Amino acid sequence: MQKFLIDEDFFKTNEKIKSFSFASFFKTKIGKNFTLKTKIIYSQNLFEHLTLGGYAISSIDKKTGKETYTPTNHFNIWTNIVYEKNYRFSIYGGFLKNLGTTDDIIENSIFYARGENIDNLYKITSHISKKINKFQIAFETERTTVSYGKIDFENKGKIKNTKAVTDYRFLFVVMYFF
Repeated sequence: MQKFLIDEDFFKTNEKIKSFSFASFFKTKIGKNFTLKTKIIYSQNLFEHLTLGGYAISSIDKKTGKETYTPTNHFNIWTNIVYEKNYRFSIYGGFLKNLGTTDDIIENSIFYARGENIDNLYKITSHISKKINKFQIAFETERTTVSYGKIDFENKGKIKNTKAVTDYRFLFVVMYFF
């Protein structure tokens, strides 16, 4: 039986990746009963924020095996409109778009990312709730559509040949406050 010695230094890297994100949040009250909230995010490599994103291999030195990396780019926006008087009603809409990677990537390279094959997704949610003494009753509906596809290694990791998948969720809740 042949034994393989693994040089741990061969698998180490000091390579760094530059990435940034931009976020803008807006909230306003409209009269006494309406609230409008909106958030816009342009991000690179936001994997650690539990959202889509990460990085991919952009080059490999054939002599040394040294890799360089490029971040994935995403744009997302959401808006929530809330009416609150005797009851609370809200409508939420969100959209996310995968913009590919900053640099070209290696054919069939590994992505260190979440959702690397998702082109876009959108979500629409409505919510209604009413407080009655120490109880609160709420009902929520949600529709989420995600477009999956193949990674285009010749076009900076953008997604092609997409197929949309839709999920519906309905939630009914009764809460007691004490």
